[in-house]
Order: sequence, then C-alpha cells, then structure tokens
Amino acid sequence: MEVLVNLQYPLLEIKFKKMTLTHYLISDLEFEKQLIYNLKNRNIDQKFIYMDEWAAIYYKSTKNRETKYIDKEKDNKSAYNFIQKYINKWKKTVIISLWCGNANPEKKILKELKSKWYNLSYLWIDSSKEMLELAIKNLDTIKIDKKFVCADLIKENFKEEISRLTSWFESRIFAFLWWTFNNSNQTLIIDSLYNILDSNDMLFLDVPTRPNLNSSDDMKIFNRYSKFLDNKWITNSYFYPLKRVWISFENWKMLLKTSKEEALWTLLFTFYFLFTKKTIISFRGEIIHFLPNEKIDLLSIRAYHSKTLINFFKEHNFKFIKTNDNKISDELTKSQFLFSKINLKDI
Repeated sequence: MEVLVNLQYPLLEIKFKKMTLTHYLISDLEFEKQLIYNLKNRNIDQKFIYMDEWAAIYYKSTKNRETKYIDKEKDNKSAYNFIQKYINKWKKTVIISLWCGNANPEKKILKELKSKWYNLSYLWIDSSKEMLELAIKNLDTIKIDKKFVCADLIKENFKEEISRLTSWFESRIFAFLWWTFNNSNQTLIIDSLYNILDSNDMLFLDVPTRPNLNSSDDMKIFNRYSKFLDNKWITNSYFYPLKRVWISFENWKMLLKTSKEEALWTLLFTFYFLFTKKTIISFRGEIIHFLPNEKIDLLSIRAYHSKTLINFFKEHNFKFIKTNDNKISDELTKSQFLFSKINLKDI
C-alpha cells in the first residue's frame, strides 16, 4: 500500500488505484506566510522552488549537467553497495529518505534490495507536494511497502510524526541522497537530526567533497557552478518564488557568490537575486520594499572536505562509521558517509 501523509498542504488528494487519502497539519495560508517571512529576511527557502509545475521543470534543467559530470549507473551501484552492507537482512528496516525530490536515485537501489529479499520499507520525505507526486509516479513499479510524507524536518511536529510512523521498525536508516544535505543550514539541520535519531539509527549522507583545500581548485568549482547562470531552465526555476509574488523579470538579475564556513571549512556557493529597480510587493496584505542593489539569497551549495565534515559531526556527538568516495573531476568528489548518534549520557 502506498500512502501520502501530508503535513503541510490542505485539501491534497492523491489517488492510488482505488484509494484517496487527504491529511494536513498546516494550511496554505501558513505556507504563504512562510514565503512572506522569507522575503522580508531576504533569504528564500529552497522548498519554494519546487512548487507547482516547476518541480518537473527543475529536473529538465538539471538533466544535462548531471549526465555531464556523473555516471549515474556507476553512482547508483556504488550507493547500493555502500548501503546494503549495513542493512541486516533479518531485521525489519525502514530507509527514511530526507528531501527526496523525485526519488530517482533511490529507484535502482530499492529494486536491487527488493530482488535480494531484504525486509525493507521506505519512507519518502519532502516539503514539496509536487516533488512527492513525481516520486510516487517514479516508484510505482517498485513493489515494497512505502509511504510518502509531505513535511519539513526542522519543524516541531516532524519528530513526533516520524516516531509514530516508524517506531515499530527494528532498524532505521535516515538518508540524504543526491546532494540534498548540502543545501541546508548546517547547524540547524545537524541539531534537528540529533534530536530525531535514536542511538541505534544510522545516518547516510551523499555530498560533494573537495580532495584539496586550495584556492586554485576552489575557483574551478566556482566556474563549474557559475555555468548554471547560462541555463535558462535553471534561472527560470530559481526565479519561480519571485514570480509567485508577481515580481517582473525586468527587475532583477541572478548572480553567484562564494564564501567559506570556517567551522566546517566548507566552500559555500550561493545563488542570489540582485534587484536592478525599486520593487514593491503587495502579497497577503503585506507590503515589502526592495531597493536597487538589494539581494535575496536563494540556493546554497556546499563543497565539503571529508576530514573537516567528519570532525563537524563528531563535535555534534555523532559517531563516524564509514566513508566511500567516487571521483567526479580533479577538484570534486562524490562522497558517501555513514554516522550514528552518541547519547550524551554515554559520553
């Protein structure tokens, strides 16, 4: 049975053969208030990109750059080999995919695990209803027990809902696949994860890493991401949150900046909108002013260094278990990490 548990959108109806389920905890009005709050703070959450028809368009925009840099067949096999070593075949296990998007990375992994008779269930988590609809369609032929949850994992009710849905499993693996972890606020997400995981759970990360810590390689990575600015599908999809509040294309341009997060020794790339004209937004009874040369940060992408990332998790009381690297280019590697939580009382 496939179930969509919606923690965010009202009146959502997804039909599975003869079954329809509608469930929500947050109204559309509250969701749009989050967008207004983001605009006031000049920092738009990534989830607002993947709404409505732009969820499917986003994957059209990324298709060419993914195949250019990454061998998907090799990458999926590597992820499967890495994960399956840590799944006990005789325990009832749930893999909880966080910010799963269209679930394409999981498709072949789940197919392989299913063919090997693992006692497995899968739980897909994403804050975009549209992304979950793509995941449901994409995984329709994978005949395992699976649920789809529309939620934001940093919200207060997420921990209780995950506990309710997964407490009866003997083993839980929380997974960030296809670089979704590196788009988030790092300190916020790691503290949220610490409070969600139990000591016997495992956390799987799939992230980009830098083999070297030098400015020459850093510039190569910057040049790679700056090419996104020439892709009209990408820029149009990134613009969608502003289009939603009726900002004209003529009022802004999209740029890329880079900085370093010293605590992680992480290279941070941030796409942002720069206003070229004074712009006034009237939305849901709120008036917001943007002046020329004001910026709105949107999407952040991080390139980690393995040693400093592991240390970052250790300092937040996670135990490092294993890592696996797949080289993409001279300056960038696709790395997978496995961690578990250490209880404070055990320290």
